[in-house]
Amino acid sequence: MIETDKLKSNLTITDQFLIENYKKCSLHPKKQLAMLRIDDEQEQHQLECLHSVYKQQNKQYLPLDLFIDSNELTIFKGWPVFDDSQIYENLLVATQQESYKEENIQNVKIFFKELKAKVFELIEQKESELLQIVEQYSNSNTKILEEYNSLSQKERLKDILLNNQQDLETQDKLLKDLIKENKLNQQRNKDRLEDVLNTQKLFKINMIPYYEIKENIIQIVSNINCNIENRLAYQIDQAREDNSNRNYIEINQIKDLPNCKNFENIKINLNKQNIGVQDIDLLSSTLNAYPCLKTLELNLKGNKITDSHLQDIEKSLENHKVDKLFLNLAKNNITIKGATSIQKIIERLPSITNLSINLNNNKIKDQGVQTISKSLLKCQEISHLKLGLKCNEIKSEGALYIAQAIKSCNKIIRLNLNLKYNSIKDQEIDIIISALQKCKQITDLNLDLRENDISEIAKSNLKKVLESQNLRLVLKF
Repeated sequence: MIETDKLKSNLTITDQFLIENYKKCSLHPKKQLAMLRIDDEQEQHQLECLHSVYKQQNKQYLPLDLFIDSNELTIFKGWPVFDDSQIYENLLVATQQESYKEENIQNVKIFFKELKAKVFELIEQKESELLQIVEQYSNSNTKILEEYNSLSQKERLKDILLNNQQDLETQDKLLKDLIKENKLNQQRNKDRLEDVLNTQKLFKINMIPYYEIKENIIQIVSNINCNIENRLAYQIDQAREDNSNRNYIEINQIKDLPNCKNFENIKINLNKQNIGVQDIDLLSSTLNAYPCLKTLELNLKGNKITDSHLQDIEKSLENHKVDKLFLNLAKNNITIKGATSIQKIIERLPSITNLSINLNNNKIKDQGVQTISKSLLKCQEISHLKLGLKCNEIKSEGALYIAQAIKSCNKIIRLNLNLKYNSIKDQEIDIIISALQKCKQITDLNLDLRENDISEIAKSNLKKVLESQNLRLVLKF
């Protein structure tokens, strides 16, 4: 009796609930029911023991205690959408954006501390307004959780499990009905979750326009007797309403490309649109027809773009001299040969100041990194550089080339470098440390080195060095 009481005292409330309210497994009478089959309502029973689950293959289960202990913040992998880990990962990322909130607040406070030294009390009103915006947009994850909780029918499922345990036949029927309903609504649920994820993007303030405003205000105060507050409000409004500028256009479909005519700042978003050869031809001819671009943002993520396609795009940009280029080629089929096309694009832009190249999830390897890094050596005016090289089979040589490129670009103030899922080791970390130590001008650094072959000692050394450099740092291991 004493041993039984001691055993019970070590159980959680949920474990005790399951033991006291649920019978043993019908197939294994000595085993406790612990798992819920979620992908098929045709089973004899939806609830099974761990022993039964162990014998099954290619079937999906979730633990009963996970459902019972869930709350409004819980997200289940595999429910209500089966076999889509990307939805699960996106939900986790989109609902855990508190870190962006803190970073936004930090950036705003730093900016206003510098600006208040020049214009005193007049700027405090705008600081308060901007912080309110950060607070407002940082709460957008609530809508995502509300939509997920609605689609997953979490409360209904909990009610069935908590209040029908005495009548297993009725409970089993209710579970089957719910699972059948979820199977019928798979595509709808997936579409609605993707829609809410796409519409609730992480809000992160771009501080560049505000620093430009600071310099303008200092000049205005020095030379003109005017209302600084009104002028600041006007410039902030201009920065927020970039999209309404007559020289800016955003294209989201291939058929709208001809509308780019006469615009100097173009954003073309063709993310995951399965574009073909004819679409590439239309895109290339459109870019070639308007050589007076100042800013080009081209998103071709997830379109099975090949080296040949990229070569056509490169040729269409031969006559362009853009100041800002944002090229998203993530999740395509680009290899070392494709890196040569990127090299040619960059080398023709020696005066570029803002460059973003996203090659995440391709296969450019060390040789491709070397090709792109060499082109960066010719771009000495770059102040903002973002390189996405996640999952590209990069090893020691690739890391060396990247470090050399960073070290040579001595005007970079903001650097974002994603090297996740490669084969970078401790020796390469020492090279990266050496390069970053020489880049005293960098004020903002975002460095992602997760899923590499880096020891804890090397991680600690890198973190210690970077934290001593007095910069805004986001470091991920």
